[in-house]
Amino acid sequence: MHKFSLLFLLILCIGVARGQKNDTTGTESNFVSDRDAKYAVSQILLYCGLEPNFTIIVDFKIPNAQAYIYKKKRYIKYNPDFMNRINDSTYTDWAAWSVLAHEIGHHLLGHTIEKFKFSHENELAADHFSGFILHKMGATLEESVACIQKEGNLHGTKSHPSLENRKQAIIDGWKQAEHLEQSDVCVNSLKYLENNYLNEEFTHMLKFNGDLNSYYINEIHQIIWYDNYGNAILLSSLTKHSGKSYEWDFLFENSLYSVDGSGKVWLMAAHGATILVGKTEAIATEEP
Repeated sequence: MHKFSLLFLLILCIGVARGQKNDTTGTESNFVSDRDAKYAVSQILLYCGLEPNFTIIVDFKIPNAQAYIYKKKRYIKYNPDFMNRINDSTYTDWAAWSVLAHEIGHHLLGHTIEKFKFSHENELAADHFSGFILHKMGATLEESVACIQKEGNLHGTKSHPSLENRKQAIIDGWKQAEHLEQSDVCVNSLKYLENNYLNEEFTHMLKFNGDLNSYYINEIHQIIWYDNYGNAILLSSLTKHSGKSYEWDFLFENSLYSVDGSGKVWLMAAHGATILVGKTEAIATEEP
């Protein structure tokens, strides 16, 4: 009986200790209380010019935090114990804010549209967003990288890049925001930078079937595409076709294409097969 009583008291003490630890998680002084987590998300979105329309939920079963879509609604769930630990170990609340900013970045960048799709590129993009928005909110560079410096995997994993790459992405985002702030850039004052190597006097537009992009052919027969930053990119050049069946040839993504007299674009497939894949249209020019 004596041994049983001691064992019972030991179990009881452990249970009380655990209960006290869990009670601490819900105190007002804890950053990751329901109120504080929702407030943090609302403030991050405020600096994006957006209204808070994410559902924020607690989940002690996940290791840190996760952004996802369920039944067409956007969610962010987080583990309060993880948030507590990184704030305590980094001595700054910005560590937890950076985690939430990273998950919001996944939503805003469209990464959560495809379920269970992870990529290093997406993680770095979300890290970049985190660094950018934390600068806008007033965090120092050291505060912005505090969490990844403490929690990042040195060599990376299948789903996440290495510590160094993730840290650099956050730094790049933070410095981009700093540059915009210091330069006092105004969109109305921006002018397109001329590419001295490319002729942008276009004569035709080129469209591929199933490709929403538009490509342009200039007066010296170069094929130009504009990237998401408005930069002109040289993709290929037309050369005169040697036979009578087509007018022009060009190489694109390691495949040979030919353009006939009516502007139709054909893929020169294996064994002499040809497949209609697009067309060119003349660009109307304004009369002087």
